[in-house]
Amino acid sequence: MNGTSAYRKEDSSVTAPTLWEVFLDSFGSRRGRTFLATLFTMLLLALLLPLANILFIFPAFTEVLIKGAEKDANRLGAYILPPALRHSELKPERLTHRFYGNIFKLENDFGMLKIRVFAPDGTVIYSSKSADIGSKLESDFFHEKVAKGIPYSKLVSQGTRDEEGDTFHLDVVETYVPSMSGDRFLGAFEMYYDVTQRKHRLDDLLLYSNIAMTALSLSLLLAAALLLRREIFLRRDRKVAKELRREVEQITRHDIKTPLISILNGVEYLEQFTELNDEQRTMTADIRLAANTSMEMVNRSLDLYKMERGHYEYLPRKTNILILIRRSLKALSSLAESRNVEVILSVQEGSLNEKNEFPFPVDETLFYSLVSNLLKNAIEASWPGDRVTLSLAGEDNNAHITFHNPAAVPKEIRDTFFDKFATHNKQGGTGLGTYSASLIVNTMGGTISMTTSEDSGTLITVDLPYPADSN
Repeated sequence: MNGTSAYRKEDSSVTAPTLWEVFLDSFGSRRGRTFLATLFTMLLLALLLPLANILFIFPAFTEVLIKGAEKDANRLGAYILPPALRHSELKPERLTHRFYGNIFKLENDFGMLKIRVFAPDGTVIYSSKSADIGSKLESDFFHEKVAKGIPYSKLVSQGTRDEEGDTFHLDVVETYVPSMSGDRFLGAFEMYYDVTQRKHRLDDLLLYSNIAMTALSLSLLLAAALLLRREIFLRRDRKVAKELRREVEQITRHDIKTPLISILNGVEYLEQFTELNDEQRTMTADIRLAANTSMEMVNRSLDLYKMERGHYEYLPRKTNILILIRRSLKALSSLAESRNVEVILSVQEGSLNEKNEFPFPVDETLFYSLVSNLLKNAIEASWPGDRVTLSLAGEDNNAHITFHNPAAVPKEIRDTFFDKFATHNKQGGTGLGTYSASLIVNTMGGTISMTTSEDSGTLITVDLPYPADSN
């Protein structure tokens, strides 16, 4: 009673983890990492969609608008020049009445806000704004681009200034079209297109697009927040439930062991200090056997608890592990026969010594439990007529043990095969067999792995290193 009370005082409280702790705990599992990757993708999309609209879609539409105006300006520039001027430098004395007529027609029929004509040196020889005539354009773009035959265009929005510093109250595309004869620069035309209506339609389109993108982003953020909240609370509930179950298991172990000791003491007292007839002796023997079996189960459970906490004292001694394996095979032979499953023991040639033994340092109880759990699991997972193969080999002074059965592990538990309470459609299964095997192998400093497929069945591989400080 005192031991139980002390235990309860020590571990009676189960505290729920914080949301942040549970969030960080998600990194520890593949499902958690997949969830966080999905969440991160949703958040990234929610941020990038509006930015993509601003940084890529709007500039792309604006570029289309400018290039369209530039293309029109090139065609109109060719239209303005009479055939006689198409291979001559543009100079005031060469501008004919037909040339002026074409310009006047462009200004009226095509809605040009302004047209200017430049000589090769940048001097304005014609302008819709007469005050510009005779001035000279010294801008770098004119001499570095336009004079080399490269058209130059720019969108001038309402309230901003053009290349000459003039302020416009409309949305305008300012385009410079070079006149070339081969590689020879003959002069240039500057045209101002009124694109206010087209720009407004573009702005409206982008506004609606921004609204749609923002709504989609907010929906993604809301969905991500709801998913995160649900996942965090589910994980918190599972963690709390796991801690509560662990506490109940520990309390149960202690509470069961005390009455079992009393039962064994009572049986011993009856056998030593009272006269019993044959029937009574048989009954006390059955009681002793049942109590000892229960005590062994409790002790094994306590050992697993110590291994979970890393407190188990592992003391290996050199043992012929082949005897332990055969003992396990014999103990499970009835189970195999009842399920019509054949069990084969295969020992690699050269693995035994001259006495046909396989000496290896182990904790006998742990090793026997390891083999029995994995062999029992393989038999129970097999179909009638199947063959289970247990193979033993010595490799590089280590023990290599495999368990194979033809049945595949259900997909639902493949990722959690060695987890506690992992089981699937197995009547009476606790999900502790492979979990305890994994704990035992880790305690012994070895490794355990599982591969499975519908074609090749299931193979569990255990590798145990030779302990350096064994007796």
